[in-house]
Amino acid sequence: MGNKLTVSKKTDINFDKLNKFDLFFDFIGKNKIYLLILFFLLIMVSFVRIAKVDFVNDISVMLPDSPELKRSLDFINNSDMSDTIAFSITCKNNSNKNLLSQTEAFSDKLKKVSLITEVVTGIENLDISKLRRDITKLLPLLLAKEDYKLFKDIEKDEYIAEKARQLFIMLTTPGSSFMQTSMDTDPFGWSNHILNKLQVLSKSMGFDVELKNKHFVDKTHQYSLAIAKTSAPLTDAEKSEILMSAINDIIKTFPDLNIVTVCGHKHTLSNQKIVKKDIYITTIIITLSFIVLMLFMFKTFDALSIFILPFFAIVLSVFISSFILNSLSFFMIGFAAVIAGISVDYGIHLFTAWKTNGYKGLKNTIKPVWIASLSTMGVFVSFFISSVQGYKELAVFSIISIVICVLLSIIFLPHFWKKKSLIPNINIPAEVSVNKSKFILILWGVIFFFSIMSMINSDFLKATDISAFDGSEQSVFDSESQFYGVWGGEKKPGVIVTKGKNIEDAWPDYELITNKLKNNIDGFNSLAVLLPSIKQQQKNLQNFQEFWTKDKIFQLKDKFLKETEAYGFKKDSFNKFFLLLESKGLSFENQIPEVLQIFEKHFVKEIDSTHLLSYFNDTKENFTKIESVLTDYPDSYIVSRIELSSHIGKQLILDLKKISFFAFCWVCVLIIIFLRKPKDIFLSLLPVVTSISFVFLALNLLSIEVSAIILITLIIILGLSLDYGVFISSADSLKNRKSVIIAATFSMLTSMMGAGALLFASHPVMFSIGVTLVSGIIAAYLSAVFCIPAFKKVLK
Repeated sequence: MGNKLTVSKKTDINFDKLNKFDLFFDFIGKNKIYLLILFFLLIMVSFVRIAKVDFVNDISVMLPDSPELKRSLDFINNSDMSDTIAFSITCKNNSNKNLLSQTEAFSDKLKKVSLITEVVTGIENLDISKLRRDITKLLPLLLAKEDYKLFKDIEKDEYIAEKARQLFIMLTTPGSSFMQTSMDTDPFGWSNHILNKLQVLSKSMGFDVELKNKHFVDKTHQYSLAIAKTSAPLTDAEKSEILMSAINDIIKTFPDLNIVTVCGHKHTLSNQKIVKKDIYITTIIITLSFIVLMLFMFKTFDALSIFILPFFAIVLSVFISSFILNSLSFFMIGFAAVIAGISVDYGIHLFTAWKTNGYKGLKNTIKPVWIASLSTMGVFVSFFISSVQGYKELAVFSIISIVICVLLSIIFLPHFWKKKSLIPNINIPAEVSVNKSKFILILWGVIFFFSIMSMINSDFLKATDISAFDGSEQSVFDSESQFYGVWGGEKKPGVIVTKGKNIEDAWPDYELITNKLKNNIDGFNSLAVLLPSIKQQQKNLQNFQEFWTKDKIFQLKDKFLKETEAYGFKKDSFNKFFLLLESKGLSFENQIPEVLQIFEKHFVKEIDSTHLLSYFNDTKENFTKIESVLTDYPDSYIVSRIELSSHIGKQLILDLKKISFFAFCWVCVLIIIFLRKPKDIFLSLLPVVTSISFVFLALNLLSIEVSAIILITLIIILGLSLDYGVFISSADSLKNRKSVIIAATFSMLTSMMGAGALLFASHPVMFSIGVTLVSGIIAAYLSAVFCIPAFKKVLK
């Protein structure tokens, strides 16, 4: 071979001095057919592997990985917050004669579904009169000293006389049997004080219900309520689909009923449906766009290779990622179109260089391609610092895709490209006059100023709202709105969870927290408001006995019996009441007595250990107060939307700071190593600062609030925008700059196709990614193509 090498017939390039790359490039060219066959075999194997991969639609992959957040999510997943399915039932013909019987029939069919563990349509064996009597027996244990205001008039003759008169009226009034059954044990109605607390407790049960024939009904009695429990995890899309399919089949068997279903599983399925649809739509859009660009812009079929390669790279990266990662999420796959738009950029620059300057142009373009790709990969590498599993998945997926595209675009694809040919000319001047340059920079300065102001005025606190991740169909929200309009419960309360080995172990802290919060927190509700600890019950009994001395009981008995005898009551009619005042024989066997166990399911959860629950109105003010109190109780924590948003927000902001710092340092080190000159460094960073700030202006103009996913997408824009800056600022001649501008324009178009396809997405996460990327890419391209040459002209 000597010192002369013919790389291939198509390239026909001669070298006086050979290097290892030239030899390797020549080797690939000579064996390209065999390598092409091997490549397609690998693609086929990848498709087989991908078909067997289970993709998850679990929102938790997009949330920070922290013990506190995991604790809250585990509680939600293992409590009524996630396993409850509610059904609002009414008759379509407004004739509700058979509503309750049909509700029972519907309930019976639900019980036969394997994934449904329990169905409740009301309260069986509920005897209100017995409840009052049993509560009365516990008064010496339940009444604290602060409740003794009930006894303030007990020694007044007129008070006793009035009570005797009321008892007679009650006895002779039709419809008052409810009170009559308990007047012998509670003639003064002291149990009403406890019953009022019970009524407040019942408001924490979730829905506004009344009882009719022991069934849950609304206040109009036109709707009945059925509540089911399921073993299907909220985040398990496969089981959710089986569950909802079975429920819908049952609903179809009741054509006379209008049944509205509300549960979290509908959100899981709807989000999955939307994401799958978005992936399908964006894939079609990007594919058609690439074909149109190839046929009408490049007008050559060999350009097809640079557009097809990213899709094959995506297939290979999913294939490889499936071995590296424990699971793959739909959110990662939904990002595939964007990765395709990013990855094709490098092929476009190399293809343009090949068509204009052949192998020499290709080799000269390799350095800026590596700088650009390394900067973009560096941004994705920074995602590994994050505690969000989804970001790490995206990093693995993206880095593999970019590496495959860059390597194959450099050493493999050129062997299938034709020799030099005309590239469509883009009517964008590579150099403008000084006056035009000054005008461009003034215009840039004005836009940059408003962009910075928009960024400063952005509300970053709203970026932590977890509802932004829910992209369910409108029909899901409409059915929930209809349900809550009848039953209430739309505003979910926050929960304070107090852990212990058992109820007795957890109750002391539970009671102390309750005593500190019950008068200071709006909507606060706890079983400890009504039921003191056993230790406190003992104190209450002692205080009760000290208050009701034998003399005091004797005086009250004497006065009261004289007044009641006048109305025909017998002397022994109220013996049970006076025995109660003596308070003998009361025991402290169980923390929650049998009479109050109907509330236990709502306030006590057994999840590995015992969890006692308190409820409150989920507001920032309440959250702040409770958080300060719970610092003294390490076994207690808050679970609420405010708490989740606050915790997620703190963690995401911390992650973003670390990611941004790492990505910025990576980019700075990279451009300093490769570019070195301060002027070139400044110019290469110009599109970065312009694009990131302009995104906030675009969001402001479109009235889109900043979200966590937008903030993380900005990190990706950092890498993308640097590509434009590096390529155009590195052009060392007017001719090279023209070639680079042409390539940058095609690169921008392909990136816009990938990102722009997401503008057609229905899911808010994917749509917000699209808006962010499109606005960032436009700003980066325009600032690189127009502002960099303008700065070069002015700074000469």
